[in-house]
Amino acid sequence: MSSSGQPVTERTALKVATVFACVRIRTGAIANTPLGIKRRVDERTREDASDNPVWTVLNRRPNAWQTPSQFKRMMEAHLLLRGEAYAAKVRGIGGRVIGLIPLHPDRVQKCQRDDNALEFLWTKKNGDQVLFQQQDIFHLVGLSLDGVNGLSVLSYAREAIGLSLAQEQHGGSVFRNGANVTGALTMPQGEYLPEDKLELLRSQMDEYRAGGAREGKIIILEGGLTFKQMALSAEDAQWLESREYGRTDVCMFFGVMPHLAGDTISMGAGAQLMIHNSWGVVVGNQNDFRTAADIFAGFDGSMAEIYEARTGMKRTEIEALMNAETFMGSPPRTIRTADTSSRKRWIVPSHAFSAPSRLFVALPAL
Repeated sequence: MSSSGQPVTERTALKVATVFACVRIRTGAIANTPLGIKRRVDERTREDASDNPVWTVLNRRPNAWQTPSQFKRMMEAHLLLRGEAYAAKVRGIGGRVIGLIPLHPDRVQKCQRDDNALEFLWTKKNGDQVLFQQQDIFHLVGLSLDGVNGLSVLSYAREAIGLSLAQEQHGGSVFRNGANVTGALTMPQGEYLPEDKLELLRSQMDEYRAGGAREGKIIILEGGLTFKQMALSAEDAQWLESREYGRTDVCMFFGVMPHLAGDTISMGAGAQLMIHNSWGVVVGNQNDFRTAADIFAGFDGSMAEIYEARTGMKRTEIEALMNAETFMGSPPRTIRTADTSSRKRWIVPSHAFSAPSRLFVALPAL
């Protein structure tokens, strides 16, 4: 329970749009990242080990009901929300791993023995318990202070997420009860409506305030009535501003740039932003470099498609700007990717940065 009075659990946290966006972005990136296995030939040479059973598990079928993308997305979600992710290794002939069965972190108890080895006690849905040794569990740990226990984002971001939940609940209550007054009906000084007309006007306004099919319709005013627009109150403005700060705080906990989660980017006059092809560091032989080049080409093509759709420019023009590592100013003059622009502020579409622009290809030996 957070100090705002809102319970923060895995399910309630995902009701916050920023939390859901951060988890979706992080898990989507992991789900779409290919996992390769390399075999050491000699000190300087590696080759693909697609004949290894683990390659089939990671790239074809981790278990009977999940695809590799679904498995990786779920494991990353557990890691983000709980700080740890678990999967039981299924072994075949000769003890080789032929499958991975995901275990929900809430039903796994971890213990470190005196010899520093780990044991995992998993509780099934029917209440039965199974004890796994360390070599039988695929264990992912996030940020940790002791190297054993991962820190749960939900625990450390409890107050920020709880505040967002409370603000959403407050805003929904205000709008549901019609407490947010946007205007008033006035009459000339010294004139008043008769009681019967006042009741009729009140009933008609209640119908319009109910929304639905009448939403946005024109109101006919009689008897000298005029409509006066009321500006946003200081309390409402402060409430909206606090929601923006809440989005930024949640993004910081998940390590996601705020604009990816729907926030805006503010750039001062004279600021510059470069569009370019993917950058990366590749380690390996010529085959590894060719593979990395294909990966980079995929990222570049995705970015070019986004820029092409946003600007209406030709694909060849976009690719030329990316090859030249073109800088965009504020307001952008070379290529217009912003939804709106002004001298001091412009908004970049969040999906324009959904693909990583930098990639480090690690090729560890088995």
